[in-house]
This record gives sequence, C-alpha cells and structure tokens, in this order.
Amino acid sequence: MRTAHRQALTRARQQGAALLVMLILLITGGAYLLVSQLNRASGRIEADRKTSEALAKAKEVLIAWAVGYGAATGNTTTPGMLPYPDRRNDGQYDGWSDCPLVVAAPSAALLLGKIPQVGLKSPCSIPWTPLNLDVVDGAGEVLWYAVSRNLVSALGVAPVINPGIMDNPPFPWLVVRDQSGTILNNRVAFVLIAPGPPLPGQDRTVPPPPALPPTPAQFLESIGLVSNADFDGTYDSPAPCVPNTAPPMCEDFVMSEPWPSATSPTFNDRVLYVTIDELMPLIEKRVAREVRVALRNMPGLPAPAALGYLGSDCAGGDGFLPLRSCECRRTGNDINCDCPFDTPPTASITYTYTGSASFTARLNGCVLTPSAACRCNGAGECSSATQTFRCTADGACAAHNMVVPGTFSVDYRLPTAAVAAFTTATASCSVGPPIPAATVSCSNFAAAAGVVGGIAGVCLPAQMLTGLPDWFLNSGWKHYMYYATGTLTVGVTAGVNAVVISGGRPLIIGVPQTRPSLSRIDYLDDAQNRDGPNVFTGPGQPLTNIFNDQAVIVSP
Repeated sequence: MRTAHRQALTRARQQGAALLVMLILLITGGAYLLVSQLNRASGRIEADRKTSEALAKAKEVLIAWAVGYGAATGNTTTPGMLPYPDRRNDGQYDGWSDCPLVVAAPSAALLLGKIPQVGLKSPCSIPWTPLNLDVVDGAGEVLWYAVSRNLVSALGVAPVINPGIMDNPPFPWLVVRDQSGTILNNRVAFVLIAPGPPLPGQDRTVPPPPALPPTPAQFLESIGLVSNADFDGTYDSPAPCVPNTAPPMCEDFVMSEPWPSATSPTFNDRVLYVTIDELMPLIEKRVAREVRVALRNMPGLPAPAALGYLGSDCAGGDGFLPLRSCECRRTGNDINCDCPFDTPPTASITYTYTGSASFTARLNGCVLTPSAACRCNGAGECSSATQTFRCTADGACAAHNMVVPGTFSVDYRLPTAAVAAFTTATASCSVGPPIPAATVSCSNFAAAAGVVGGIAGVCLPAQMLTGLPDWFLNSGWKHYMYYATGTLTVGVTAGVNAVVISGGRPLIIGVPQTRPSLSRIDYLDDAQNRDGPNVFTGPGQPLTNIFNDQAVIVSP
C-alpha cells in the first residue's frame, strides 16, 4: 500500500512539475510574442515618424525653392515655378529634374516622378539652384512628386504666375481624393508621396542598362479607380472634369488617412499635398518685397500712377506702380511683352515671326492671321511645331522660337476710343498708323536692345519705376500691387512715407471685385484700406475668404 501511495504521489508531483514547466513556457512565449509585437509596433512608429519628417521637410524645401525662385537664377525665371520630377525616361532615377527639351511640348507624363533631390540640369534652367534635399521615407525610399502644369516651364518659356491663376488657371489644378473617392481638395499645386515598402506584386529591382528602371506602379498604388501611379491627363474616376483648355489636363491622386488603414494590404502610400491657396500668399509677399527693394533703390520715391490699366497719371496719392503700359523684351530666341488689355473695346496684340514658319493651331482668345502672325484680344495662344505665342488675360505675352533663330515683330493696338497716346521708347518702335495715338509697333529689335516699347499716359520717363526683374512684367504682377505715398499710418506704425499692398485675387465682399477698375474697392478688401489713401491695415494680418491684402512698408 505504501509503495502504491508513493508512486501516486510521485506521479502527481511529476504532473505538477510538467504543468509548471508548461506554464513557464506559456508565460515565456507570451512575453516573447508581446515583446516582438511591441518591437514591431515600435518599428512601425519609428518608420511613420521618419516618413512624416521626410514629407514635411520636402514640402518645406519645395515651397522655399518656389517662393525664392528668380532670386539667384536671373530674370528669366519667375517666383512660384517648380521643378519637373526625376523620371525614368532618361534611363535612371538619378535625383535630377528631368524637364523636356525646349523643342518638345510638355505632356502629362512629364509631371510625375521621384522628387529631384539634387536639382536641375540643362535644359531646365541655367544657372540652376539645387534643392539639396536628401530625405527618404521610413522604408528607405525616395519620395515621389507630382506637380501642376500651371507651375512648370512650357516650351522653354516660364509660366505666368500671379494671383489670377488661382481661379483661372491655364490648366485645372491637381485633385486629391480620400479612399471613398470624395474630393479633399481640387486646387492642389503639388503632391508628395512616400511609397513605403514594396507590397506583394511590386518589384523594385533595378535592371542593368539599357533597360529602364521600375515603373511608378512598382512604388505607388491605387484605391478604387484612382491611381497614384499614372499621370495621363485624365481623371481616374467618373467625376467630370471642367478644364479651362482643350484637351483636358486633369489629374487626381488618392490618400488614405489614418494610415495604416483597412486598405493597407494593397495600399501604403503616404500623401502630403500643397494647394495654390497655401502657396500664392507666400509668393505675393515675396513679390511685394521685391517691389520694396526697387522703390528704395530709386533716387526718390516715385508718385503712384492712377488705378486701372490705362491713364498713367503720376499726380501722386495712391494707385498702381508707375510702370510702362506696353513693353517688349528680346532675349535670344524669346520675346516677352507686357501690353495690358483693357475694357471694351479691347486692345489687341499681334505677334509676327518673320521667318518661314507659320502658326498652325490657335487656342482661346488668339486668332491666326497671314504672314505667320497671331493676334490676341485676351488669354490664348498660337503654336506650331517650331514656335509658340501665348497671352494671359492681363496681356502678359511670351513668344518662343524653338528651332531657327529669327526676327520678331509686335504690334499693339489700344482701343479705338482710347485717349492715351504712345510715345516712342526706342528707335526700334514706331507709333501709328492707322491709329497714330493708340498704336505702337516694335520690329526686328536685337537682343541688345533690351526693353523697348511705348508709354501710354502722362507719366514722364523720369517718373517710371525701374529695377524690377523681367518676370514682374511678364507675369502681370503690376496689376496686383497697390502703391500709396504720403503721410501714412500702416497698422500700428505712423509716419510711413510709402506702402505697397499685394491685393491678391479678386474676392466677393458683398459683391464680386471687378478688375480692371478705377475704384479702390476692387483691389483692396478691408474697410480701412478701401476708405482712404492714408490709413491701412498692417503687415501680417490673417488672411480670410474676404481679406487677402498683404502690406509691406517701403519707407522709412
């Protein structure tokens, strides 16, 4: 009996020990799993942190580069321009911006690629300012980048960038949607995408030359009908596109927040975007400060010109900057004009290339005429395989001959009823006929001639503001800069001698602002700014949907 009892006791002890060992193993395994899960979670958190920092840094660098553009690259550029992406078409993702040759018209396919971390190379911009951006996402991948066609050079000509393109762009802005297809924003200037680690089915192996590197689809994904990997100029979803030009240049991207989401097994793109509403106020501030520098470099403060696109009355008070009403510049094979259109009957600008080529296509407010000429009464363009001529609604025009250097002729006609007269600015320009007082023609002037054109109104040459870069006139900024002199109060600062206010895009303040106009209320928003020429809101006022004035004190 005792032996059986001992055996039973031994078996019980052994079973207890086994249970204890199993319990220890379970605890140890559970702890291991818990630690593993915590490590994986910690790794994901760290990767997410690195991705967020990379996206934020890229956004900061691109905005700073766009706003500062033109400062170190000469007068042929314009603030707000953005670089082309780094694409695979040159055989590699090498970190350089891959803009098209000047002989090739840009297509939608040129506007999606990796972010150009190094900078620009010929023929994008010479001299170029590098981005010097060295960031990767949490998976060690270089960020991807898509940019609106409104903000890149086309056919070697800098885009026209001013507040007017916010609501009336040459091409629709980019669109960003959520995972349900709902539009988050349809006014997007550029998109940044962190691709994350490869998902099943993606192969990012770089083959040996001459094979091209992996396609965007090996890095970027889609949700539903919307794909981040294509940029073909058409909407990915059934939603209609309402472009300002034909053919359509529309494009949309998709983001899923929070991330990772239920879609993460097939989608792990992290998206950050910047709208034109975020970018343009920064550009305006940069331009206003450029005006301040030009005014301070004058021997004395010039008197303002009258509001409106004509009637350059330099009697003082407040209004526009005293600038020429019609100017043309020749640089190499390019010609740029700033001859503002006016209220009906409209003015027209005719561009003639005296070489053998002719225009074959027109768009919007331009008309083909004989002798390789294009006449614009408003925003539009004429183009051929070798040349293009483009006008904005403000009359800032640019012509570019891509192949054969030639001579240019520009004829600008004011409305028949205009009372302003032109005077000859250089020997390259003449006034009349058939309307001697309202016509100026500039023909066959050499690059060395620089700025030529006519002056409408009573401002004398000595009263004109000089020293502004070419892009200021080329992009029509003079129609957005309000200028006042006298004994002024700007915000809390009294005793101000001069102020410049960027009026921004037209707003609806009770009634829509209408431009051109002779009234201050169509350019300025705050009641204090509208009421009189001596007291203005100060710099740094928060911008709203009924206030976008940005003041810069010029003197003292």
